[in-house]
Amino acid sequence: MALLAHRRHSDKGGVKLALISYISAGDFFQAYQAGAEAQAKALGIDLRVFPGRQNAAEQREQILQAINLGVEGIVVDHGVP
Repeated sequence: MALLAHRRHSDKGGVKLALISYISAGDFFQAYQAGAEAQAKALGIDLRVFPGRQNAAEQREQILQAINLGVEGIVVDHGVP
């Protein structure tokens, strides 16, 4: 999704995406987030990371926040790896 959005808008500047995770702690998440951030940087994508802290209600609010920020895509991580 991010790559397609970047290709479509590459002549207009960066694309804003949100990464909303249910789990935001531990080695798996740290590696996952670092990889997402590195790839976003390489593609010129403005990635906003929202840590869910294992709280579905908070994750829902973060999705609404991302929409209000005007992101062009939202990646939702549903939970346990």
